[in-house]
Amino acid sequence: GFPIEIWHWDFGDGNFSLDQYTNHIFSDTGTYDVNLTITDSIGCINSLMKNVEVNLPPQVSISLSDSILCPNTPLYLFGIGDSTVVEYYWDFGDGSFSNEQNPVHFYQTNGTYIITLIGTKTDGCFTTVTEEIIILPSPTADYTYTEIDCATILFSDLSIPPPGYNVVAWNWNFDDGTYSVLQNPVHYFTSNMGIYNVTLVVTSDSSGYSCTDTITQPVYAQILPSVFFTWN
Repeated sequence: GFPIEIWHWDFGDGNFSLDQYTNHIFSDTGTYDVNLTITDSIGCINSLMKNVEVNLPPQVSISLSDSILCPNTPLYLFGIGDSTVVEYYWDFGDGSFSNEQNPVHFYQTNGTYIITLIGTKTDGCFTTVTEEIIILPSPTADYTYTEIDCATILFSDLSIPPPGYNVVAWNWNFDDGTYSVLQNPVHYFTSNMGIYNVTLVVTSDSSGYSCTDTITQPVYAQILPSVFFTWN
């Protein structure tokens, strides 16, 4: 055959195109008679018409349990769609995804993430919506300890806050039923366990935004000698 020189698209809504490959946005729903007419180099003409059905995209929105939270804290996400939505697809912005309508997600690293939700109908029409989430930085909990005498231990806080933050709270669990909120407490272990799993939880704060970090280390306290005597 002879080469085609003219392409004429009639989209059935009063709009036209002369491009060979084209796209078109319909302003309203309905069924349109889309007609393509081609003309070759010697003037021969041929046409093809197809019905194109244009439907409304679904209504989709996102609801979040929080918009600012700490790492490793559960974020509850809710996909809200009209009755036509049959599939939900989440992109959490950190390389993780979900096909649940209402997933729970944990962010491991601080930063700003864009959450994307795509709601799809049975006819393939879809709507994409996004929300921004901020994950705050956490402090790094750490401590060392020094034996003062026998079972008396001095605990020294070595925790590091994120830049722009301050450590504002210390919570010690000495694994013997006692606790402290001092930064560098001195503790006397009265039982004869010897090894204690001592936990420190530190809280950092900046302008009212706070996060925590936890460390547990084994602490050796000398076992106290047993005292016994008799008499006549």
